[in-house]
Amino acid sequence: LKSGDEGEGCQQLALAVGHLEAALMVQLLDLPGVTVDPENHNIFGGEKGTEVEKVISGLGDLRPHGPPMLAWMLGQFLSKGQEGLQTAQRFGEVAIGGGVLQVLLQTLQGDYTAHGLVGDILHSLVYGILSALVQAFDPASMGLGLDTHRLVVKLLAHRQIAHHFWKNPMGLSLYFEELKSQFPLEHGPLLEVCTSLASASPLSCTKMISSLSSLPSFTDTLDYIPQSILRSVPSGLELTQPYFPYTGTESVCIPPGSVGTILPNGVTVRWAAPQNGWQLLLAEIGHLASQVTSGAGSVLPACLERVTNSALLVAAVLSSDSSLAPQLHQISHALLLVMDKFSQVSSPPLRLMAATIDIFSSLAVETPGPVLAKLGRTSLLPRLTGDQLHPGVVGQLLAGQETVQGEYPSLLAFLKLLTVTAKENCSQACIAFVLGEVLPHFSRWRYDLASDREKVAKLALTAVMQHGQHAEGLHMMASDRGLARSLLVLSSTGDRAVQTLLENQTNWEVGRGADLVDIVQLSLTILNMLVTSPSGHLVMTGPVGHAIRSPPAGAAPHYLLTLAHYTYFHHKPELAIAAVKLLSSISVDTSDQNCPVSVLACLSSAATAVRDQLLARLESNTEDIRLKIAIVELLSSCVEQQPGMVQLLMDINTDIRVVDSTHKPAGGRKTPPTPELVGDGCLSPVLRLLSLSNGETSDQWETLHLAIVKLIDSLWTRGRILAAQHLKEQKNFWSDLAHPLTSPRETSDTRHLKVK
Repeated sequence: LKSGDEGEGCQQLALAVGHLEAALMVQLLDLPGVTVDPENHNIFGGEKGTEVEKVISGLGDLRPHGPPMLAWMLGQFLSKGQEGLQTAQRFGEVAIGGGVLQVLLQTLQGDYTAHGLVGDILHSLVYGILSALVQAFDPASMGLGLDTHRLVVKLLAHRQIAHHFWKNPMGLSLYFEELKSQFPLEHGPLLEVCTSLASASPLSCTKMISSLSSLPSFTDTLDYIPQSILRSVPSGLELTQPYFPYTGTESVCIPPGSVGTILPNGVTVRWAAPQNGWQLLLAEIGHLASQVTSGAGSVLPACLERVTNSALLVAAVLSSDSSLAPQLHQISHALLLVMDKFSQVSSPPLRLMAATIDIFSSLAVETPGPVLAKLGRTSLLPRLTGDQLHPGVVGQLLAGQETVQGEYPSLLAFLKLLTVTAKENCSQACIAFVLGEVLPHFSRWRYDLASDREKVAKLALTAVMQHGQHAEGLHMMASDRGLARSLLVLSSTGDRAVQTLLENQTNWEVGRGADLVDIVQLSLTILNMLVTSPSGHLVMTGPVGHAIRSPPAGAAPHYLLTLAHYTYFHHKPELAIAAVKLLSSISVDTSDQNCPVSVLACLSSAATAVRDQLLARLESNTEDIRLKIAIVELLSSCVEQQPGMVQLLMDINTDIRVVDSTHKPAGGRKTPPTPELVGDGCLSPVLRLLSLSNGETSDQWETLHLAIVKLIDSLWTRGRILAAQHLKEQKNFWSDLAHPLTSPRETSDTRHLKVK
């Protein structure tokens, strides 16, 4: 790693290992145990402390050494007070100088936290360190205010940490109460913490709403308060008249007689007047609305930032518990109205737009139609006027800000909304926008976060697939050649590219490789849906048909060979299943009778290898049943239209000759042995699966059984004489085939009795 030759992936892996090693050391120090019984603690209250201190004193060369050094200082302080702090203070100073809080935040952001147990342990360890630090010291006075806040926001979004937070009156609860006492003058920090608490769990969300509804004070700047309504009292200042801090509304009022304490900076006053925080947020939104009405130049950036934070909080609440929508209806509606006002300005606020759309995405989960209709009455979403597509604020932001900056919060929020509303007929304009402006171009945009590219593709493809569940949407998609070209490009990625990106991840479940697997699978699924639709001829006579019937360009393999190669991908069987299903659909295509597709010719010299891979997965005892079903269905489709593939997959011996059985060779020569009808093809594993399916009762095995029966019927009805002869000669074939008739199951499901 010091030579720099190992590459970025190796360096990230080494850093992850360092973070986990540091976490193990912190776990061994057992800070919670120090708080419970410091005198009898194994390390800080026993003889082992000296030995451990020698180990800690050898750290400090690398940034990941910071957490155990800080934990050692805090453990000494908790067990021995100031005396322990004096002996261990140097360790804490080295840790803080090395950015220990930033290291702790990076530890919580690693890919390994995708594993639930690992994530829980790491959050618990960091929570223990930060709680002890906040309880014993003032991080702000140590220059750690911003890092502490970022770490608190990250921690409190975790379910278990939020649950413990609400039960423990010490630690981070002290930090939370301090933020409440500074509100609304310090607006952002409290709302960011509340947003994390709301997203942690529905229970935490409910408690956060209650806490924000009962703020103990109102903190403001003295410059905003008319001097004529103030008078001095021994404890500070007192209001002689009601004070309305928000211009244009009296919904927020500091009543007369309220006493305010002047803070040490001399320009801030804290009024002892309980307030409803949600009412303060609503007043801020109204204040911003009045500014927008006066023109874009009248909008104060600070006010816009406060309203954006409010929208993010509401979005987090509704995402966590959508049943709270009636309680937040007024503030949600006010945010939609103010965002609609911004549609008249040249540069609408990007983050506010994203948060507003997120709010209505959560509402659309329960009532997609009404929500989409409500948004349709604004200028936010794309809309169709005749044949003219108007992109709305979503398109305006995409073209004017997002593609320029490389950040796509508004587009991602819009696509997320579309995934829950795409099944509605009124979503046609939004889908048309995705087909025309997103899918054809997203791969050429600039991204600050590389993972955003995969997020855009996944959400867009998911929305398109859901829109294809009704006939009008399916026909619109089938006739869109731009969509077909986009799907071809995505589905032609290839198994090697996917496997390489997947192997570069530090976690098998999370990363760009896993996202790419989902994207390719979605592309294959949508293509199969279009090919098998009533409008499938539009697809097969367009770019897809051209790609299938044309020779490969350059060194790239033929498209059908690319599909077949996805069977070599074992990490996620759904990808291979989608590829085999599309291959089956293409095999039976009859859109062009004059130029049928020969799958065998497209596979070329790789045909034998493809056959061996299909047979290997069909014969495997641990293979996903759904993939075996797809392979059997591929065999059936080849029987209908692909004689070459039938010959390849079933390995039928076409050299067998029919001779007179009474004829004897001259000269007393022995009769040569009769050659096998079928070699090492697919019929043997299919017959074995037929026998096994008779003893299984799950739905997937019954579906496999039905697929095998359909294959046998297809061989008979299509006149595959040699294959049929081979089947009839097998020992248990007739008993296995007739098993559902001779030994019917006691079930209301009649699928196992169907042949066609």
